[in-house]
Amino acid sequence: MSSPRFGQIFLAEPDIDAQLFADLARAYPKVFDRTTLYVSKKDMAPEASNWTHSYARAGYTPRMSVVPPIDTIEVTDVDVSTLGHGYVSEAQHVVADIALLLRRNLPPHQSPQLVINATPEGKPFWLLQEKQ
Repeated sequence: MSSPRFGQIFLAEPDIDAQLFADLARAYPKVFDRTTLYVSKKDMAPEASNWTHSYARAGYTPRMSVVPPIDTIEVTDVDVSTLGHGYVSEAQHVVADIALLLRRNLPPHQSPQLVINATPEGKPFWLLQEKQ
């Protein structure tokens, strides 16, 4: 019996140990065609969690979790929520990006709102920017 397949899963600032997240990330392609991780430097929830844990959190930036094959998208520039944790439903550009992914399932390099960037270690991630 084969496992069910899903087209897309969206992760918004997951409050999970970064190393455990990296280990579990290997399972995502077995169940999902694409996994997208949204992060924001303005999100206070993972920052508060980071203070109470002795290990890095997957959804906490600036130490961003970039774990292939998950597409990591930083949305700090379009985050409009007060505590920085409601952007997935409040920031127009994030909602539009999610809608585009659901409709067309485009890889990040084909999205008109995303610009490639890299961590200090050279791991690629994407920046969601407002159209000028």
